[in-house]
Amino acid sequence: ELSSGINAEYGEHPGSGLSDVTDDVITRTFHHNCVVPTILSKLFYPALQAASKANSELPLNRRRAAVVHLIGKAGTLTPDHFPPSRMVAYNASLSAMIMSMKTMSYEFNKRSDGILALGVIVDTPHDEGWSVERVRDGVSGVV
Repeated sequence: ELSSGINAEYGEHPGSGLSDVTDDVITRTFHHNCVVPTILSKLFYPALQAASKANSELPLNRRRAAVVHLIGKAGTLTPDHFPPSRMVAYNASLSAMIMSMKTMSYEFNKRSDGILALGVIVDTPHDEGWSVERVRDGVSGVV
């Protein structure tokens, strides 16, 4: 499993609500789901620039240079996902990761870096977890 149960480890469970969340749960969840992936993308940026330059004859796609993050559907604000899982920190952290990806995409485009930034929304029910097979099946053909 890739990340199943990390919020339970931090003290947030499906069905928990606003009255159950603490500043520690919010901080740890944001760090895990948004801060770490964003900083890793930043750290890989020089390598992505080099890959893009080395593959400049290719169109903008994953074979040239790409940052791809898998993001749970709980972070989306789509009508078909309400009511959300009520996991306040988890949902908010995924929404923040979506905005981080949008910001990266805008910045890469503005700089004409030739780097693709893509956040792939994966709909994986909490009770089934994030298995490698479920993620692969959910994103096949997308990236």
